[in-house]
Amino acid sequence: MKKLLFLIAIIASMWQVAVAQEADTVWTKNLGTDVYRVEFVQNEEYILASTDFQLYKIRTSDAEIVNEFKLNSHPKNYAIMSDGERILLPGYNILDLKSGIIIENFYVSDSRLQYSNGDTTLPFKESGVGQIHLSPDDRYLAANWAGRVYFPNQTIKDYRKVVILDIIERKVIKIMDYDISKDPSAFAFSPDGKYLAVGFSNGDVELWDGKTFEFVKYISKIDNKISHLEFNFDASLIQICNGKLNVLETNTLNNIFQKIL
Repeated sequence: MKKLLFLIAIIASMWQVAVAQEADTVWTKNLGTDVYRVEFVQNEEYILASTDFQLYKIRTSDAEIVNEFKLNSHPKNYAIMSDGERILLPGYNILDLKSGIIIENFYVSDSRLQYSNGDTTLPFKESGVGQIHLSPDDRYLAANWAGRVYFPNQTIKDYRKVVILDIIERKVIKIMDYDISKDPSAFAFSPDGKYLAVGFSNGDVELWDGKTFEFVKYISKIDNKISHLEFNFDASLIQICNGKLNVLETNTLNNIFQKIL
């Protein structure tokens, strides 16, 4: 038995060495600052890498920078459209990755995103959009909106909202208001578009209908801020990151496992 265990240990060690040898670095690219987000696009021929207010399009084969774009928002804050050829930037600008130009932009105005007191519009500062996420068919955009209102009595209040936009109709179809203690921090549509999961800074995770955007149920209540959400291919499981990795069954809400990394 001891010999068998020893042999297994040797084989496992050899396998680990083989895997390590196969995982050689193909190339390393120094962009001169921190890289916040990377992903393959255009049939994996290119890689998008975002740094502080700059987005680079890099050829996968040789690490050559073929284009770069200036971002006017947080470097993680853009959504890749389903064709992999375009990205949606805050401010509702659609950037074509092949040509490197903005091919479309539009403006969405809604009175519910304004604050007023009688006939006097209160001054407010829009702090920006922290997260944006597109539905699989590129029709709906989920975003968290941050606003700060300066009231006439010199008090200040911060607001957080989940805003759902219909990209085709160019209009806001749903707004949900939250206190700053429950700041929307992550979104994920299921691959079939049936559900939208919304994570919050207080650890709440809510499941919404992906078409009507009505609340369906709480998925989980976790102590830490939700930083990332993702469904598996058939939406039977949802991955929740909050400093730990949690995987839950969507229907039963059973926690399959929790991993502290």
